[in-house]
Amino acid sequence: MSICGGACATDGSNLLVTGLLVLTPETFTLERLSDAGQRHLRERDPWLLVALSESDREPNACFALERRPGQGASTLASTAPAGITDWRSSERGIAVLLWASPDAGYAAELRPDGRNLVGSGFTWDMSGGYRQTPESIVATYVGPPDLDRCIRVIEDEAARSPVRN
Repeated sequence: MSICGGACATDGSNLLVTGLLVLTPETFTLERLSDAGQRHLRERDPWLLVALSESDREPNACFALERRPGQGASTLASTAPAGITDWRSSERGIAVLLWASPDAGYAAELRPDGRNLVGSGFTWDMSGGYRQTPESIVATYVGPPDLDRCIRVIEDEAARSPVRN
């Protein structure tokens, strides 16, 4: 997945965030992760999990995002560098929540374009409603869903994070 400042340039000059987005046809549970991985998600970005539980949905997607060095400071994309979430149908195609807090959030709204998904970022905060960001998003199809790729990133983050009591 590529998130760019404006339309993605072929030379990558406006690439803000790169990463992995896995959309599965079936839901899964947090038990796919180790205890340390589950604890890491609950401590690092608990509001993604709260958003799932409040909507009575099980996760059916995961992501791992990384800001390009020196880029991406202007976007909320990758505020949560890795996590589990869900995708659902939306007016624009599908929506995937990529970050949430008690008063703000960031979602990708994507539509099919051949074998890829393309779209925009959308954000919200206490100052107003749901609005489109200037970013464009391209998710390139690379093969069948492989949750283990995201889960490895989450598990690696958990191993690097200090343990809280």
